[in-house]
Amino acid sequence: MPGGSRQRPGRGRPQGNQRPQGRQQRQGGGQRHGDQGNGRFHNPYTFVPTPDRSEIAKGSFPGDCNPLENAEDHSRLWPGRYTGTLDFKMSVVTPVFISKTPERTIAEDGHKTYDCVDQVPTTAVKGMLRSAYEAITNSRYGVFNEAQHSRRLGLRLPAEAGVVPARVIRKNGALHLKLFCGESRIGRRGMPVDSRENSAPQYAAWIPTYVEPDQLPRGNNFAHGAEVAARIVLCRHGNWEFWRVVAMAPVSETPVTPPQLPRPGQRWSYEQKNGERIFATVKGYVVRSGKLIQNKHDERLFFNIDPQDCEPDVPIPPTMEEEYNLLLADYRTTHADGAFPPIGRGVQHGRHIEQDMQLSEGDFVYASFHNPENPGQRTLAKIFPVQISRDLHEEKPWNCLPDSLRSAKHMEELSPADRLFGWVNQNGKGAWRGKVRISTTTMEREDGREPLERFPSGRTLPLAILGAPKPAQARFYLGDSAGLAQEDGRKKRDAGYQGNKRLRGRKVYWRPRHVALANEDNRTNQYWQEPWNDRTSDSVNGYHQEYRQMRGPDKRTKQNRSITGWIRPGTVIRFSLRVENLAPEELGGLLQLANLEEWAGQGATLRIGMGKPLGMGCVRLELEDENSLSVGTAEQWIQYYCSFDAESPAFKLDKSDSDVLKRAFATALVTAYGANGTADWKELPFVKSFAAAAYGPQDEYAVHYPRRTPSRKSPSYSWFVENDSTRDGRTPGLSLPNAWQDSGLPYNP
Repeated sequence: MPGGSRQRPGRGRPQGNQRPQGRQQRQGGGQRHGDQGNGRFHNPYTFVPTPDRSEIAKGSFPGDCNPLENAEDHSRLWPGRYTGTLDFKMSVVTPVFISKTPERTIAEDGHKTYDCVDQVPTTAVKGMLRSAYEAITNSRYGVFNEAQHSRRLGLRLPAEAGVVPARVIRKNGALHLKLFCGESRIGRRGMPVDSRENSAPQYAAWIPTYVEPDQLPRGNNFAHGAEVAARIVLCRHGNWEFWRVVAMAPVSETPVTPPQLPRPGQRWSYEQKNGERIFATVKGYVVRSGKLIQNKHDERLFFNIDPQDCEPDVPIPPTMEEEYNLLLADYRTTHADGAFPPIGRGVQHGRHIEQDMQLSEGDFVYASFHNPENPGQRTLAKIFPVQISRDLHEEKPWNCLPDSLRSAKHMEELSPADRLFGWVNQNGKGAWRGKVRISTTTMEREDGREPLERFPSGRTLPLAILGAPKPAQARFYLGDSAGLAQEDGRKKRDAGYQGNKRLRGRKVYWRPRHVALANEDNRTNQYWQEPWNDRTSDSVNGYHQEYRQMRGPDKRTKQNRSITGWIRPGTVIRFSLRVENLAPEELGGLLQLANLEEWAGQGATLRIGMGKPLGMGCVRLELEDENSLSVGTAEQWIQYYCSFDAESPAFKLDKSDSDVLKRAFATALVTAYGANGTADWKELPFVKSFAAAAYGPQDEYAVHYPRRTPSRKSPSYSWFVENDSTRDGRTPGLSLPNAWQDSGLPYNP
């Protein structure tokens, strides 16, 4: 062994880079009842499950059918179907914001400011109604883009010692991996071993970098990728060993060991044999990924202690190269537009995030193998960037949603919401106009104040950051084989996207009951009053100002938006819905939404506009007069048109008629989905989930994105890190509960 070969007896040690024993971690599961740590909270969103529709009878109301072949086209009024006008009013419960376009200003740092519309657009109202109707009819997803959901998502992995350092080289015209195992061999599960299969030091040597000056090695200024000669010394950390660089020099020179080695750390010491430290002189490559986390202290040296006796080069299959490039793309997507900024002094993103990179000759990577203990059968399994490990989930989200729920591609596949509100083929020709039209909206307040509150003196409200959906958080977005909450306590990979899993369903937002109270309630007034004033460090009866970005020089960035006003709580928005050729079940479904409080609970709301995760956009929908609806059948309209002296239609639907229509809607759903003896439509999983979200949590826990403490100063990512952490073989692994069973999540997983 050049520069200090040695023979050492094998020692037993734990597999991988294990940290010293810390505090015991509570096991996941069984944590739904009772507070832990300092309380609980509710995640802003939950899901409405979407059962498979493939067994629903074609042509039935809940099933798929072509409206042109089902007495629904627009050529005439069809017998037994309803046409007319429904007059609605929406009462604003929490401030509503719908932005004007284009944005008002764009600051140099990319921060945008928006004005609120003077009149609620009909498209926003229609979108609100369609989303609710899709949910309570278990219709196909109106939008579910195949291109967007057909790529595998990334997941962050725990630190592992079972990956091998490597450099990408070109050999015989193809890309290969040159492996750097230090003095070790690749053993079981990729762990470093010696020739006798005993545990051996880690593959790569540590280059002290983010440490005190007296801890730095001689010649520590070599750049990433530089080939150097290095003097290394063996160190011990608990039960495992690693090489530490104490001096570096150009590859043509011999590095000189300093006369006095840096002092050992608190958790490591120099390994010795016969009272002497064990040294070696090697050649290798400096690999600098940057300070990616706050407590990082070393970079790495990729080396082979005997270049003539090392692992053979490994060819990279084209499929593996493609998968690696997809992983790099997932890194960039995850951190796009400033999402998940680096946290801590001097912390930065790796170059694979900052640059549009693909696998290239000269790159440094980590590799894992199938059957690593048998070199003759060893095959490449994965390639990772030299970074906190990420990998791709096994399955694509697209494959975790049954075809019966994907957006329709043909007229024969139109589900209830498609037939009622309209459909446009996302994959080619084809469209259906729908059977509802919304009149222009009006806004007014009983107290005579302006419905639109424009913030005074040019003040603006910097909203809290609203990031893009994070479906890679599989514990929240992915369910079991039925699409319901996964079991708690699973390891992160086990909870990930796999062929036997289902998406949780449609994302909906809780009505935050603690800030969506009657307008005269003091808590509501305090919570939403003078929003331009920063009260984020204070609380109102235990609830923080969740909708406002926290104070500080970076409160207005390209990640968040500012607004100049909103529609006040207490405003009444009126509109009319013109319906044409509605089946009894279709009209019954609309009437059920208009009577949401009747079956979801007093105070239940729908959501409209921007800022839903922040508690904004809660509206209470109802009919102007349920006892007098200007809707009639085709036969009644024919009779009216034959009466030349009639000034307006004399027919009306009263409450008893509407009750019959609502029962027809409920009966159709129970007939289609009421397996296992379910007789009450409100007990269907997708209906009771929607009702639970519309009513809001039945406790007083705050509603906000996950964090470790009630204080808003706690970053969201820390909760997810703790939830995924494994100690003593146990992982909290809390999944997002089913909506009707949600009793909150603990601040401390």
